[in-house]
Amino acid sequence: MRSSRERGGIAVELGISMPILLMLTMGGTMLGRALMTRHRLADATSYATRAAAIARQTGQGAIHQMVMQRMGEDAQRCATLAVQAQVVPGVTPGGTLEVVSTCQLAPLFRGDAFGAVGPTTLIVQAAMPL
Repeated sequence: MRSSRERGGIAVELGISMPILLMLTMGGTMLGRALMTRHRLADATSYATRAAAIARQTGQGAIHQMVMQRMGEDAQRCATLAVQAQVVPGVTPGGTLEVVSTCQLAPLFRGDAFGAVGPTTLIVQAAMPL
């Protein structure tokens, strides 16, 4: 039999450890979401850069549209998605098309309780000779 002094010990331990476990779980979820979004953004940026270089389209609007189409529904994870494209003169005769995509991640939950857990901005760069 337990003595009366040990009653409720498990409840106290659970109360102390539950916030830590919750933060680890939420942090892992948010980090996984950020990594998956970054992977999709990198794929979309490199695809749009290659397609634009082949078609010789250097307009930011067309490249932004290609990135959005390639990301599909995953673009909703970005609160804002900015795409900057520029032609940099260099070694190749036509220059190099450089595209930089910046995604501000939309919060997973309402409020700012978990805002500091994990990355909030994703930046991807791709380049392709024209």
